[in-house]
Amino acid sequence: MRVAIVGCGAIASEYAPDLAAHPDLRLVAVADRVRERADRLADAHGATAHGSLDSLLDASEAPVVVNLTGHAAHAPVTAQALDAGRHVFSEKPLATSPGDARDLLSRVGPERRLACAPTSPAGDPQRTARRHVAEERLGSVRVARIDCNVGRPGEWHPRPESFRQAGPLLDAAVYPLTVLTALFGPVDRVRSADADRLAPGVGPDDAPDHWSATLSLAGGQRVDLRASGYVPFRAGDQMRLDVVGDEGTLRLPDAGSLGGDAADHPRYARLGADPVRVPPQTPRGRLDRAFGVAELAAAAREDRPLRVGSPGQAAHVVSAVDAVARAAETGGSATPVGVGWTPTAARVRRPESDQPEADGSDVPALPPVGAGTASYRGGETYVDLSAGLRAALDAGCRLLDCAELYGTESLVGDLIRAPGGPPRGALALVSKAWHTSHRPDHLRAACRASRDRLGVDCLDGYLLHGTEAWAHRGPLDGLSEVSAAEREALTFPTDDDGDPVRADVSLAETWAAMEGLVDDGHVRHLGLCNVSVDELAVLAADARIPPRVVQVEHHPLAPRDDLVAWCRDNGVRVLGHTPLGPDGLLDDPTVRDVAASEDLTPAGAVLRWAVARGVVPIPSTADPDHAVANLDLFEQPLSAAGRQRLDGLA
Repeated sequence: MRVAIVGCGAIASEYAPDLAAHPDLRLVAVADRVRERADRLADAHGATAHGSLDSLLDASEAPVVVNLTGHAAHAPVTAQALDAGRHVFSEKPLATSPGDARDLLSRVGPERRLACAPTSPAGDPQRTARRHVAEERLGSVRVARIDCNVGRPGEWHPRPESFRQAGPLLDAAVYPLTVLTALFGPVDRVRSADADRLAPGVGPDDAPDHWSATLSLAGGQRVDLRASGYVPFRAGDQMRLDVVGDEGTLRLPDAGSLGGDAADHPRYARLGADPVRVPPQTPRGRLDRAFGVAELAAAAREDRPLRVGSPGQAAHVVSAVDAVARAAETGGSATPVGVGWTPTAARVRRPESDQPEADGSDVPALPPVGAGTASYRGGETYVDLSAGLRAALDAGCRLLDCAELYGTESLVGDLIRAPGGPPRGALALVSKAWHTSHRPDHLRAACRASRDRLGVDCLDGYLLHGTEAWAHRGPLDGLSEVSAAEREALTFPTDDDGDPVRADVSLAETWAAMEGLVDDGHVRHLGLCNVSVDELAVLAADARIPPRVVQVEHHPLAPRDDLVAWCRDNGVRVLGHTPLGPDGLLDDPTVRDVAASEDLTPAGAVLRWAVARGVVPIPSTADPDHAVANLDLFEQPLSAAGRQRLDGLA
């Protein structure tokens, strides 16, 4: 779709190259009242230059106009382009007064759509924060805090006049206000406000450069807002947004971030706990300036609503800013002028548990990475996983791999149910029956005990820990509380020669009992661990409900290429245990060289290798920092060359 830019100042030099990155967009015309600026931009990007909007609209049939003019010109330029039958994407703010914003909304129709920056609510940090809020991780949210420090315009812009006239409230606070109202709905009332002109050179015709206000949202939340063009952003938070609830706190370090930087990831803290960084699990990557333009063009082409850049929300934010200004002027309260905007409610994508009816034959929708819950570290060493698992859950882990053998299911259940934990519907929970629980009655009891310890009615996946059936020596409750000798006797029954004591039950009998668990609604998907391709193929061919999850050791020294390929071709998901390999893998020269060349840790390189192969790694760690790092795999994938070098280790 052809695009024209109006306003060829500094921001246009960011939009124009980003437009070229979208194959469906083509910059064909530009206009600026300073013709030299238009000529420079046009020459750099192969467009036609115009000295006025009138000339551009007369000469160009570009259906999309991008309005990058100064603040005061936004509304009249947008109105003229809409009246000419063009779709318009406007930089923020949509207008400088509620009346002008409402006027623009009245001009919009199917053949002339309107969208407005900021598009940052679609950024990875904001989407990740939105999910935590939608999951009600914070409990009832009662307070939000905006701290917006942009510094003095003369320090960061060559032509600061427009920014001084608009002030930091209209120019910058619109970013966190847009994110906040997307999360919780419109501003209902400005309780109080105060404004000052502090910086030298700010005149009486300029907007105040330091604002404080208290707002109420329609949902009852209190908002404490500070927006300053006096406090340098290097000395304070540029666009920080804190959301505080009864059970936790969520911080966006930069509500205006377009993503792609770990420093901008949300920080979540359960009540009384330290904040944990929350990396995105399904990142879009850094949004470019033209993202909103591309969304407007797609919405027009597909005749659908906008997914970001709502003009109604932009008009509401203008009205809220105006109410702050009126409250500061009168010393009382003020109510934003209504524009009829209703936000879209945040929704939680639920991996499995929101689909109670299942026959076990569908391919499970598992997250791309999970966390293991095995605490055994060899010999007689067991570690306390509570801090690591809590950090993983708080950082957004949505898959937990459990087993009756591990003795940690009660811990996992406690962490899920604790205040600030994730809702059941947002989690995929997998557990496993040990070799000694293969008899149908023992299997049913083991599954019931795992569900009881985890505190759930249904498991998303239930796997056999292995294909061999061993003699039952009693239930495996409380394994974490017994001695190593008692644990060994219960879990590894042996004869006088040290060989496993087998149980007289076939895999077919055990699998039929597994299928019964699905029939009874206790389990959604079935699977196997530590299995060969031949064993898996035979079972899948004979089973009424085939295995849909397989768990095997998987890392560059044990890639299990044949099994991974078979599973991919037959709709089976592969979980990779021991994904960081045996001792020594992370010190391998090739692993370390690949990691260094891509600015990754060795563990990060190996986990990314697994994800790139379509395998879900499930690392286990007691270290909270490692737990977060194990989830932070998706903004910087492993290169094809790096994958190939790690492939060569096997």
